[in-house]
Amino acid sequence: LPSGEVIPDLNGEWDMQDKGYGLFGMLGTVTDRVIITQDGTSFRGVKQIGTEWIPKGTEIFKGELDKDGFREFFQYIHVKEIYKREFVWEKCKAEITEAGNKLLYDFGGRIKGTLTRK
Repeated sequence: LPSGEVIPDLNGEWDMQDKGYGLFGMLGTVTDRVIITQDGTSFRGVKQIGTEWIPKGTEIFKGELDKDGFREFFQYIHVKEIYKREFVWEKCKAEITEAGNKLLYDFGGRIKGTLTRK
């Protein structure tokens, strides 16, 4: 960055795998491809395949980075009753592993996911 701070570079194509657990265990595993673009410390991820629930081209991830990884990580996620189409941006726990080539995230009690750089 212009300030001299070094942060992870998430730009690129990522394979996405979400696995439902707890109340969302019945959803099983959902796979997709996501393009992440980064502008300074901000990033956003857009679905490249999509599903009936969240179509191709939808912004699915966004957040902020710092030198230690994620300052904030949000996913556009289904809420409330499982058969209603109600979505919100929800903050979750996330970490960067494998020298910046894998992102792990967890929406406590509902969805665990992995993004793997292609």
